[in-house]
Amino acid sequence: MRLLMFLIPIALLVIFAIVTLFILLGKKAKAEIENAKLQKEEELKNGARSKSGSFPHNRFLRSRTNKVIFGMCGGLAEYFNIDPMLVRIGTVLLAVLTAVFPVVLAYIICGLIIPQEPKKESTKY
Repeated sequence: MRLLMFLIPIALLVIFAIVTLFILLGKKAKAEIENAKLQKEEELKNGARSKSGSFPHNRFLRSRTNKVIFGMCGGLAEYFNIDPMLVRIGTVLLAVLTAVFPVVLAYIICGLIIPQEPKKESTKY
């Protein structure tokens, strides 16, 4: 009973932190979209050709550089342009709060379904 009374406030704080993080990411994404729209309008006013497919976010891909197991957390961090360690900590906290199995299962399924980012072409001189 005492353990439950200790865990409930911690769970509420973690949920609050996760919701706050998503709100901040949403505001950042909206600002990036607005900046992209303004940039596109400026390009059209100046008569420059706009790049096809220019959007502030890339596709969500598994990362090759920020990879621990499948590269899912690194890819998510690159997609939202945040620190990969924050995503990993959030994933571990979510796993602990949901008895680990659902998060591990979702991680494995996403790791098998989501494609890995293409290899970067290196230029040799």
